[in-house]
Amino acid sequence: MALERGGSLLSGGGPDGQRAFVLGADGSTTEVALPELSSPYGLWTQNGSAAWVVELHDPQPWVPLRVGIEHDGMVLELTERAEGWTWILRDASTGAVLAEDTEPSHEDIWVFDEATETLDIVIADPTTGDELLRVPPEVHEAAFEATYSSVEPADTAAYAPDLWLLATADGVEWHVEDLPDADLWPQSAAINGDRVLYRTVDGWQLTTIS
Repeated sequence: MALERGGSLLSGGGPDGQRAFVLGADGSTTEVALPELSSPYGLWTQNGSAAWVVELHDPQPWVPLRVGIEHDGMVLELTERAEGWTWILRDASTGAVLAEDTEPSHEDIWVFDEATETLDIVIADPTTGDELLRVPPEVHEAAFEATYSSVEPADTAAYAPDLWLLATADGVEWHVEDLPDADLWPQSAAINGDRVLYRTVDGWQLTTIS
């Protein structure tokens, strides 16, 4: 199904990523293929226009966050990975492993204690579910603060998003153009017939697509 002149192209994110649909005059929707670029990108949900300025996302490797917390004669070694948390619980005096869970999990280790109205870290035996260690906020917050303060801040001074213009007059053929890279907001574009209005660091631009 092609995009009729004056028709609309709807976009939005979903479980399968970005998707776009032609909205027909009868209210029906038909999915259309989006152009492929060298890196993933996202479309702001919008309707009434089939043109976007998008930013390519350069996938960055996940850097695990490691935090050590000593409490009640034990040392809790927490590691946050992309797949979730892992932990090792050791005896503080001997270093012997008391328990561990090395399979990443998103199961929440932060538990709200209604009696004290605090958010504690609670470590339970992976097999029996018995509580092994409860860390109050004044302890785990200090440990996380010490970890964060030791991390070198990222250098964002040279950051400039990789911007591209995507536009289609029929929902089938796409105009794809690499735009000047600049930290510009909002990143806007609109199409009327075969004319596209978009904004770059140099101001508003008007172009005609075939």
